[in-house]
Amino acid sequence: MKRLTTKITTGAFAGTAVCPELYVPGTAMEECDTEVIQAMIDTLAAYEDTNLTPERCAELAQVEKDGRLHIAKVGIRQILYEPNEYGEIYEWEIISVGVGGCVGENYLCERDDGTDVHTFDYGDIGNGVYITREEAESALPEKKGENHG
Repeated sequence: MKRLTTKITTGAFAGTAVCPELYVPGTAMEECDTEVIQAMIDTLAAYEDTNLTPERCAELAQVEKDGRLHIAKVGIRQILYEPNEYGEIYEWEIISVGVGGCVGENYLCERDDGTDVHTFDYGDIGNGVYITREEAESALPEKKGENHG
C-alpha cells in the first residue's frame, strides 16, 4: 500500500497525497480547522507506521474481541523473582521465550548464580513468580503461611 504521509523536518507529519478537489471554495473542507486536519494526518501516519493492512487490522481486532490476543509480559534478559518457603527470593534471568502447546508462552530461565535452569509458564507471572522484587517481597508472608501455618 502506498504511504500517504511523510515526516517533515519539524517531526510532524504531512499528507503527501492531497486531493485539490477537496479544497473547493465554499465547501466544508475549506472551513475545516487545520488542527483537525493535522490530527487526521497524524492518526493516518500512526496507522501507516504499523505496516498493517486494513484486513490485518480487522483480523487483529477480531482476535482481541474473542479474547485470543496475547501480549507478552516479559522478554529476554529480564529478571523474574521467585519467593520460596524459606523467605528467600530467587532471581531468574529469562534466556529464551517459547510459544506453543496448551500452556502458551513459556520462559526458560537461568538462576542468577548459574546453578539451575527452570521453565515458567505465562500463567506463573503474578502467581508465584513476579516481575519486580517488590511484588516478590510482598508475596513472602503468603508463601511462609502456606508452608508453615
